[in-house]
Parts: sequence; structure tokens; C-alpha cells
Amino acid sequence: MYSAHRSRARWLLWEWAFLCGVVASQGSKTQIRVKVLLPFCDKVGCGWNRGHSIKLATEMVKDAVNEQDFLGPNYELDFSYGDSGCNENLPLLELVQLLHSDGSVFGMIGPGCSSGAKAIAPLVNIANIPLVSGSASQPALADRQAYPYFWRTVTPINSMRPILELFKSWGWTKVGVVWGSTGNFKEIWDDTKNVMRSLGMEMQVKYGAPAFGENTNIEEQLAQVVSEQTAVEAAAILRQSKVRAIVALLYAPELQLIACVRKLSGIKNTIWVNYGWFAHTWYNAAVTVADVGLCSPQEMASATDLSITLNHMDWHPDPTKSMDACAMPGHTAGSFRAEYEAAAIAAGHTVTTESGTYADAVCMFARALRKIIIEDGNTNLLVAGSTAYYDEVQRIFAATAFDGPGGYQEFAIALQDQNALGAGDRRGPMLLEQLVSGARQDRAAYNYPYESADIVVLGSDFQFLYDNGTIGTTPPADMFPACETGSTYDFAQFKCIPCMEGSVFVESLGRCLCNQGRYRTASGNCAYCPAGRFGATYERQSCEECPAGKASVMGAAECNQCNVGTYAAMPGTGNCTSCGEGKRDPELWTTMQQVMAGTAGELQWVRLPGANDVSYCGCVPGALPDSDGECVPCAEGLNCKGMDAVELESGYFSTQDNRLSVWRCFGDRRCPGGAIGTCAAGRDKSSVTCGRCIEGKRPDSDGSCIDCVGGDYVPFMALVIFLPAVLVGIFYLEQLAPGRKKRQQASMLMLILAGQICGMLQQLSVLNDIEVEFPEPLKSLLGPFRIINLDLGMFNVACNGIQSPLEVYLGKLAFMSGVAILMAVVHVLYVCIFSKGGTFREHNPKLISAFGSLFLVALMSIVNAVTSPFQCIEHPNQKFTLLHYDTVVCWTDEYDSPHYAMVVISSISFLIPLGFLAMSSYIAWQVPAQVSRGNANFLQTWSFVLGRMRTGSEGFSVIVILRGVLIAIVPAFPDAAVQVSYVIGVMLVYHTIQIRCLPWKAAAANVIDCMLSVSMILLFATSALFSNLEDTTGLAWFAFFVTLMMIVTALGAVFYSIYVRSLRKQKPFRFFLCHHKGGAGSFARLMKVHLKEVQKREVFIDCDDLQNLDYLFKYVATETETLLVLCVGDVFNRPWCVGEMTTARLTGTHLVLVMMGNSVLPTESMIQNYESNVPDVTKLAAHGMSVEMIQETLRWIHTCDSVTMHGELSFPVLKSVSTALLSSQFNPNPASPASSRAPANITKVDTRITQRTMTQNDERIQARAQNSIIVVDRSNIEALSAGLIVEKGLLQMYGVNASDVPVVLGDSMPVASTVKKVILICTDGCFSSPDVMYLLLHGASCGASVLPVVCQSSFRYPNEAFYEDIEDKADKLLHEIIFKASHNPDRLPLSGVKPDMIANVIKQIFVEIAVNVHTSEESTVILEARIRHLRKRLDGSLPSLSLLSRHTFSDRKVSDFGEVQDKPPAKSMDDALDREGSDEVYLQNKPPAKSMDDALDREGSDEV
Repeated sequence: MYSAHRSRARWLLWEWAFLCGVVASQGSKTQIRVKVLLPFCDKVGCGWNRGHSIKLATEMVKDAVNEQDFLGPNYELDFSYGDSGCNENLPLLELVQLLHSDGSVFGMIGPGCSSGAKAIAPLVNIANIPLVSGSASQPALADRQAYPYFWRTVTPINSMRPILELFKSWGWTKVGVVWGSTGNFKEIWDDTKNVMRSLGMEMQVKYGAPAFGENTNIEEQLAQVVSEQTAVEAAAILRQSKVRAIVALLYAPELQLIACVRKLSGIKNTIWVNYGWFAHTWYNAAVTVADVGLCSPQEMASATDLSITLNHMDWHPDPTKSMDACAMPGHTAGSFRAEYEAAAIAAGHTVTTESGTYADAVCMFARALRKIIIEDGNTNLLVAGSTAYYDEVQRIFAATAFDGPGGYQEFAIALQDQNALGAGDRRGPMLLEQLVSGARQDRAAYNYPYESADIVVLGSDFQFLYDNGTIGTTPPADMFPACETGSTYDFAQFKCIPCMEGSVFVESLGRCLCNQGRYRTASGNCAYCPAGRFGATYERQSCEECPAGKASVMGAAECNQCNVGTYAAMPGTGNCTSCGEGKRDPELWTTMQQVMAGTAGELQWVRLPGANDVSYCGCVPGALPDSDGECVPCAEGLNCKGMDAVELESGYFSTQDNRLSVWRCFGDRRCPGGAIGTCAAGRDKSSVTCGRCIEGKRPDSDGSCIDCVGGDYVPFMALVIFLPAVLVGIFYLEQLAPGRKKRQQASMLMLILAGQICGMLQQLSVLNDIEVEFPEPLKSLLGPFRIINLDLGMFNVACNGIQSPLEVYLGKLAFMSGVAILMAVVHVLYVCIFSKGGTFREHNPKLISAFGSLFLVALMSIVNAVTSPFQCIEHPNQKFTLLHYDTVVCWTDEYDSPHYAMVVISSISFLIPLGFLAMSSYIAWQVPAQVSRGNANFLQTWSFVLGRMRTGSEGFSVIVILRGVLIAIVPAFPDAAVQVSYVIGVMLVYHTIQIRCLPWKAAAANVIDCMLSVSMILLFATSALFSNLEDTTGLAWFAFFVTLMMIVTALGAVFYSIYVRSLRKQKPFRFFLCHHKGGAGSFARLMKVHLKEVQKREVFIDCDDLQNLDYLFKYVATETETLLVLCVGDVFNRPWCVGEMTTARLTGTHLVLVMMGNSVLPTESMIQNYESNVPDVTKLAAHGMSVEMIQETLRWIHTCDSVTMHGELSFPVLKSVSTALLSSQFNPNPASPASSRAPANITKVDTRITQRTMTQNDERIQARAQNSIIVVDRSNIEALSAGLIVEKGLLQMYGVNASDVPVVLGDSMPVASTVKKVILICTDGCFSSPDVMYLLLHGASCGASVLPVVCQSSFRYPNEAFYEDIEDKADKLLHEIIFKASHNPDRLPLSGVKPDMIANVIKQIFVEIAVNVHTSEESTVILEARIRHLRKRLDGSLPSLSLLSRHTFSDRKVSDFGEVQDKPPAKSMDDALDREGSDEVYLQNKPPAKSMDDALDREGSDEV
């Protein structure tokens, strides 16, 4: 602690050097100034105010020095006095003032107390001022390292060793110790412990401030205070120990407390040894110990009688000793003391023993100055503050030895080592004094520093007196007789007595004490402490009164602090009063106090126990007082901190007039919270929920309102002008291009997805309006969708004079109505200016379609805007405001609310979307009737309702509209849970119907719609959890990614549709084969096989590629480059075929006619009567094709490109056709419509020459024809096509170089006599063909094996009636066979053939099970499986044909032709194919197989 003093003194040294100078002169003598610091205690009270008394002694010595010219004739002493008090602050203040004076001070005497000496000793050493004290006796000042050159004429009590050795010599080994509250006793306490350990003594009792134990610090020690309560506790502990001696390290006030308690408690038979520093009359005082009693001065004299005091000697022991050494030749020590005491009494001061040591301090200074001035004659050293002067004084002090009023003064130890411990301490006697009848009698003495056995007895009558009346130098052996358990020793009666009622026997004390909560009455009984009082300790004389803030019941050992919520305003209260007593809700009342909290020192209310006044009562945190002064629960949005401290939470608003009426500020940060009535900057505080900006301002993104500037008017003007203009422009373009290519080529998928995306975005905008607080980042993602609901606040309408909510609402309705009116005006202008004579009636469907499309796209936004007056949200004050109009209070006209007017307008306006829904329902209901009439105009007019749905699912459009209406009104529901459940229910019903019907025309649209519905259900279900979870971060990110996935997926689908429609280089199908299935099914299959082989691109054929008839025309419109119309059969009378042609015309798809030699195009007469000739054509009305459109198409095909085939169908002919189709003249030019192309180019190929050349030159074909042939009815193009398909399939399996692959024999191909295998293509009427029968009879004549192949499902196996008919016509048929063969040079003549052999040959054919290869009906993979099985049969054993008569054939066994028997169900496809016969194998109700193996796997026993 002294390092701080040294650093504080350094800045004074420079000033001291200038102020220090030579000795000041005044009058005839030079004055040597000395500063004397004494405890006057005039400024600050202190416990030892003896300064005025001591000053008398110092003045007596100073006057004697000056009068006797002790310093010579030219010098004299001059004292200035300062008040040092008994603390460290006053001495420091005096020192600072001294250093700022003239500075010519040659020394300092004092200060009076050790604390002050400790403070200034290091500083005066730095300033070179000698310092001597006559009373600072604390042992710590003996440390020369901490306090260098500190001198004192008083002998310090540095050890209790002398008295402890005395006790040890008497045989006492148990000693009690009680110490005081300040650090002055720390060294004595530590030394006492060490001495007792070295002497083998036991410290039986250790009681004092806990900080005086080991391992403590000075700050803790100084914080301890010995109180009345600790004095009582100390006495009780000492009593139970039964020790003979008690060492008291205490100041006088503390010792007085202990002595009083000792007296009142009757403690006797002990010797008290008191540490010194006491005045002779320290015990002469009245002392009060609470609840114990009062000790009068007389009782205190009795209580302290016979106590021993260990003290230093302040007056010379020899009163006759001359005071010549101190310039008082006529005085002795006794006369000086007597003169001083007389002066003190005369002045009214207390006689102080330290006056003698202070007289010695003055003498010590005077002797040092005398040696310098007179004896050494070295007056040059007399420079105040000089190092030379200071060092010389220190040497003189160390050698000092004289007799003064206080005794003999010497510092002999300093001669040995001035840095040694105690070098500045006086070497002198210490006294053992005993108070006897109020007088202090010296019993023994010893010298300081003490050495063992140094005690000397003063006088021959030395003896100690004891409480039990004994006298002697040693105490009696037994001072404490033992009592039985349950009884106590009565020190007054000197006997054991039993415990009385209310007392308790304390084993450790061996006596009975009044129990806690009781007190000793005047009659000696132990009575209960009354309510409001308490007795904390045993054996009390009275009970203490409970202070305010505490209460107690009768017999309480302590007062209980009033609980939180109660108070005790008066001391002595038995019960605390509840703050809620008599209140409506007592639980809401408490006691609180405002305290400083936090580093910034904010005031904060905390609960207060032990309240001592009703002013501490108030509302608990979470409650606030209402207008009646009653505490009520804190409303939502308020932060009730307790008492009357209330703040708004962020997002809430209320006014000072009605704090409990709290409004919630939904949607933005316009209510920042804080003090009641706080709105964001720029907002009108008088408006409900701070919803209105001050006039001339507009809302900002942070919730505040900022001044309107020039650019703030642009968004609203853009909304009013630009958006309607864009919508009208779109409508105008629609009008300019009715039926044109740009509209016709628009992708259906793109249009459907655009509508679905609009619906999705509107659903997301509705999600913004439900009563769920979405966390980030989901909130930021959903925020921009508010614009879809036409949130005019985003367009700065406030800057355009639209402030009133009613004005904003009417503005929304007017905007939507204005767009419709503009579209009508544009329509009128278009009809009048651009329609070229068209009538309004003709163009009305376009206007209706445009209106309907716009209304359908914006349906949810319109409904949401119209019904917004019903979208009320609840506030904490049980009132409602509109969701989109913050200042409109629902269902009231208070607060200037226009809600009733808005409700009326909304109810009327809502009839419009309801009417639209009703109209759409009626239109969907009318579809079947209109389609049956072929009214395509109806479908075109109402295409905005029906155009996106596939045929038969038109009613789903009503479901879509109804879904939009139902979701748009969800904000009108009152609760978030109801809203979410309602939307999820609507979406689940919609989703169920959607996946059941798959209604959209584009298949991908069904998938996208399903995904969007599921995502929306998931998103709404997730939103329900935000109100129930504390940590919603993970859930918010999940919902964020779900929403983002919806948007990205939908937009990705749109971009893909745009790419597919406009950006891709080629369409999926190079050709689309339009054909009559019954008349050209096999031919179409042959064309696909051949075209795909020669150009490696996909060719569309319905049996392979069409999975849903609703998408048929989509393939023509968007997926096909060229539509090939196979003009075979009844193709122009088939509604679906002419529908494909019409679609090609409308969408600009290239169309090429593939004609046979006998093909006929529709005539004008047929076209005009088409509806009557083909009544089923009205079915196409469901696809938007009227009869007029069909008729126009039939006329249009006459102008289309065509290829005509002449001669018999064969592979070379197909090659010629494919070459023509793939030539540049037939390449489609999408850049120009079909109507603008060049006239048709008709190509004819001489197939006969080509085939003959091929037949003559191709040796491989001729070689194959030698072995195997395929017999077909060449007059039937389907049969011929089927044969060529079988041949092509077998070639692909065997390889082109195989010699066993059968050949379809044309009319010009020679027949070999070596034919071994015959494949018969069984078609309707094939056995009536002479050519077929010729080849069969020829094969029979050659003994060839035969395998029948059925290629038409209509083929019927021969029965008995068939054979009878054949036999009847056998002669005629045989004649035709022979005739044709004779006229064909490539045919060999038949010999030995009889008519009856014809039927027998046919019968032999069907002994073998036929193979089904339905080329016109089955898909490619199934056909491949069939042909693969056909090959297996060819490679196996087949029955042979023979020319037999009917009689001979009937005599033959069936086994000669092969076994025919019943077989168990087939186990596999191959097994089933092996068994094919009369039980035909069909694959029904199966999607197209992906491969041949897949096809085989699908054919099972249940299909046989």
C-alpha cells in the first residue's frame, strides 16, 4: 500500500526543492519550524480525541527550550499544529498543505494514530523531513523496509510472549483469545499463535473476526466489526470453554462490550489479560448490550475489576528524575507530570498518558538541533529539506539516550543496524497492570525488546487477586466445579441448579440458558418473545423489535423478512401485510424496487423482499394497473416490467389514453415498440396501428414514412397506364391474328403451364395473407407475390393523393373494370377498322374468349381483392381490422371506419366472380349436347373454359375455377388453423379429382399440376407448424426450398415447352402415318418398317405410339414434320383421319398423299354431303373442329403434295416411294404455310419394270425362291403388305445372305419345282384366289411342308360349310387356276390335279397349328416376338402337303399329318405360341411392350 504513497510524493519533491530554504528569521531569533500532528478530531470525529490534552505537554517542553536558550541565543522552536484525526486521510491532507506552504519545516511530530503514521511516513522520508511519533504504537510500524526512518518514543507491544510465559510457569496450557476488528491486532494475533505453539500451549478458544484467521487480506480484516451480537457470542463461547485465562486483543469500546456481557452473564473465576492503549478510566462508561441489559459505570467498574492490562510505560517510573536533559533544570519527572495534569484538568481536557511520550518527542528534536547548532557548530546544515540535514538528524536520533518525562529514551539497537526490525522503536519497559477497585496497580514489568525470563516483580507485595476472593501469585487449582447433565452452575450462588422451563441445557457450556425466542424476565423466568420481536441468542434479557420490512410470531428466534408481495411499514410488526389484500386479483400484486442494471446503468424493476412501505407495492411483471387501479394481466404486445412500467413490443401499438387496447401491426415494421404511442418515423400516431402516413409521405421499406419525391409518382402512373396498355396490346394482337399460324402453332403445354403458373403465384400470394408469421428466408421469398393481389401500397398511391382506405379499395375495383372497358373499346375499334366488313356478331367470340381468359388468369386476385372487406384479422384488444387496410376497423363505424360501405360494395362486386363460376358450370354442362350437334363454334367461343381440357374432362375447368374462388376467400376465415386446414382440404379434394381424371390436354401438364398441388399442400401444412414451434429455422428453410422448387419447376417446364415448340432443330417424328386401320393397317406397318429403315428417324403409327386418344391431334400439331395420308381404303370417311388432316392444315404441318393406282380423292359432291354421309364427324366438334373446317380440309388436300404408286406393291416400289418422300421437293418448309406452297408434285414409279429387273438380277432372291415361298393374295394389299412384313422380319433374323428365308412370289416371279416350304398368309378370301390355290397345289405336288400364318383377326378357319362350298366350286376354281397358269410363262403347269384335291389340300394346311401375326393391329415389339416364334416353327418339323383325293385323304390317319390333341394351359409365351391353333393368342389391354422379350413375358396362360 505504501508504493502508492511514494509515487504520490514524487510529484511534490520538485516543489519542495524550491520551497525549502534557509531557516526563517523573525524578530531577534531564528525560528526553526516543526509541524505537530495530533488527534484533535475537530473536523472528523474519531475514537481517540486526545490532541488538545497532548498539546499542553508539547507546548510546555517547547516553551522551556526557548526560555532556556537551549538552542542558543539565535534560535528557537516554532510549532504549527495540524489535526491528524485517527485515519490516514487527514494526515495526508496536512502534509499536502505543508508542502504547498513556504516549506521551511525541519521536522514533524505525530501523527497520533498508527493509520496516519503509516500513510505519511514513506512520504516525509522522500521529502527529507524527520518524523517522530509519541503514540503510533502499532507493531507494523516497526518494519524499516516499509517505513524507513520512522521514530517513536512510545514502546510498542509487539508480543504477548511475556504474559504467556507467565501462564505457562503456573502450569496453565489452555488459553482463550478474543481479537478485535482492525488490522492493528493482526501482528499480535499471528505472534500469539506462534508463541503458543512454541510453548506447547493450546488455544482453547479462538473467537473474533473471521478475517483474522490465516490466508486473509487486510481489506477483509478492515471490513470486520465487533458488534453487540458478536460480543454476546464471544462471551457464550468463553463460558463453555472453562479456561483460566483469556487474552483480549481489543480496543476499549469492544472490550467494554465483552466486559458488560461478562458481567451480565455472571462469568467469573477467569483472568482477563487486555491489550493496552487504554486510558486509566476506559472502563468508566455506561454500556448497553441489546437484549442483554444495561451496565452502569459502577457496574462496568465491577465488571472490569481484577482484569490485567498489558501496557507500555508513558511516564518516567522515577518521579524524582531531573529533566535537565530536556531544558527543564528546575523540574523532575514527577513535577512535570503534576504540572501537566493540573493544566489539562484546568483546561477541561482528559488527562492522557501519551502526553509523557510526546514531551519526550519534543525533547528528542530539541536535543538533535542543539547538537547541530551548539555542540557541532554546523549551522550550515540547517537547510530544511536538505539531504545533509536529514541524514545528520537520523544519525543523532539513532544515538539518542536521555531521561525525559515519559521515561528513559534510547534506541541502542539502531547503533547496530538502522535497517533492522524495530530500529526506530524506543527500548523501554512494559507494564502488567491490574485494576483493583477502580485503581490501576502495577504488578510486573519487562523490557522491550523482550527476552525470556525478563519479567521483574514491582514491589514485594506482588500478587494477583481472583474473582472467588483468593489472593496469591498463583491461582487455585479448581475454579470450575462440574455439574450433572440438566443442571447448571450458578455463579451467584456458587452451586449447581436444575434448568427451568423455557431454558435449555447446553452441553458445551455445562449450564442452562433461556432458549432462543425467549428472554430472562426480572423474576428469572424464560418468557416468549412477543409477536413483532425476536430473540436470536440464548440467555437474553430482552427481545429485539423487528425492524420495518420484517415480522415475527410469538417466540421467534429471528424476524422473517416480509415475503415478496407483502410489506411491514412499522417496526415491531407481527404479520406482513399483503399488497393484494382487498384487491380483485391478489395474485397480480407484488413488491418491487428500481435498481441500476447493466454496464450502461439502466433502471430496472426487480422483486423486493422485505418491503417496509406500501409504496413498494405494485403489479407483478406481466401485469399492469387499469384505470381503476387494479392490476390486470398484461395484454399481448405489451412488455409489463412490473409496477406501472409498460412498454410496447415490436409490432404492436396502443395509445396512452387506453394502454390495454393493443393493436397488432401486421406485415411490416411500422410499429417499432418502446414507449406507449410510438410509431415509426413519419407515421400518423392517431391512426389505428400506425397504418397511415402523414400527408405528403409514403411508406418506406423499414416501416417508416418518408417524403414523396418526384420519382415516387412513377410506379402508380405506370400501373395506371402501362399495365392496361400491355393487356390491351395483347388482346389487340389476338384480334389481328385469329386463326393465323402464330396462334395455331402455340404450344398447348405452354398455354396450360402459363395458366397453372398464374394460379400457383396467386396461391402463394394468398399464403401471404393467412394469419401465420413466416420466418426468414421464406418471408422474403413470399413478399414480392403481394403485387399479384394488386397491393397498391407498393405503387406509392399515397403520393398520388389516394389516402383513404375506401379510395384505395374503389381504385382496385376501378382498375380491373377499366381494363375490361379498354379491351371492349379496342374490340370495337378493331371490328370497325381492321375487320374488313366483319360484323360484331362474327367477332364476339373473340372478345368473349379474351375477356374470359383474362378473368380466368386473374381470378384469384380478383376474388381476393373483391372480398378483402371480409378479410378481418383479430388484434389483442379483441377488435378486428382489415388485412389489406390497416386503419379500417371491422364491423364498426368507430375510428372513422368505412367498413360498412366497403362490405356493401364487396357484396355487390362478388356477384361477378360468382356469375363467372355459374357461367362456366353451365358451359361445361352444355358440352355434350353441343358436341353431339357438332357445334365447334361453341367450343371456340368458350375455349378459355374448355380449350385446355381433354375430351370428356371439360367439367374439370369448373373444378379449377371453384378451387381458385375457394382459396381466394381463405383470408376471410378468422383463425390460422382454420385457414390452413381449409386450404389443405380444398387442395386435397382438387388433387384427388385431378389424379383421377388427368384432365389436361398435355400429359406433362397433368404431371406439373400434380406436383404443384402436392407442393402447395405440403407448404400449407408446413405453415401450420410455424405457430407451434420455438425454433422454426430448419422448417423455414424447408418451406423456402419447397416454394423455390415449385417456381423453378414450373418455369423450367414453360421454358422447355418453348424450346420444344420453337427452338429445337427437329421434331420427334419425321412422318405420321394417317391411314384407315381396316383397309391399310398392314400397309401402314410396312411403310413404317421401310421408312424407319431408310432414314433412321421415328415414324408415328397409332398402334405403336398412341397411348391416349386425346393426344392424337397433339402429335400431328407439335410432334410431326410430315403427315403421310395413305389413300387406301375408306380413309377420307374416317373422322379421326380427317381430324388429323384438319389439324395438319390448321397448324401448318406438311401433308403428303400416298396414293395407289386406284386411289380416289373426295369429290365436291362428297364434300358437300359429308355430314350426312359421315355422321360421326360431329365427334370432332369436341376437339374444336366443325363440319365446315372438315369440308375445307377435304378441298385443301387437292392442293397437297402426293406420291402415286403404280403396279404391284414390293420392296423396290417402297424404295422408290421413300426416295421420293425424302427428296428435297417434299421437305416441309415450316416458314411458310401450306397454302402458300407450290402446286402438288405427283410422282409415278414404273414398279413393274423395277421389280422385273430386280428379280432377274438378284440371284440371292432367286435362290431363296427355290426353297421357300410366301403365298399371299396379291389382289389384297393388306395380305401383300403382311407377306412383305413377314419376309422383312425373317430377313432381319436370318440375315440377308440366308438361303432359307421365304420369298413373297410376285406375279412375274418364276415358280421352282424344288419348293420345300410354303408359308401361307391367311387373309379373308385368300382361298378364292386362283394364284394362291395354284401355289398351294404346286407345293403339294412338290411335297413341300406348309405353315399357315394368320394376319387378320377377322380371318375365320375353314369349317364343314366352307369345305362344301369349295367342293361345289372346285371345277370352276380349278379351271381358273389352270387358265392363269397357262398364260403366265413364269408358272409351271399342273398335272394330275383333280377338283376334289383342292379341299383336301386346304384341310392338310390346318392340320398344323397356325401362327398369329396380326400386322395391322399389334405393336412392333409384339410383331418381332411373333416373327421370332415363326422362325422357330419354320426351323422345326412341319407336315408335308400331297395331292390326294377326298376318298384317299379320308382314309389316312391324322398322325400322318401331325398330332392334334388337347393340351394343358400354356406355361410361357413360347409354349403359348407353340400351341397356337384354333385357340388364338391375343394380347389385350396391355401397353406397348418395350422389347421382344418383354412382349413374350406378357403373354401368359390367361391370355391364351
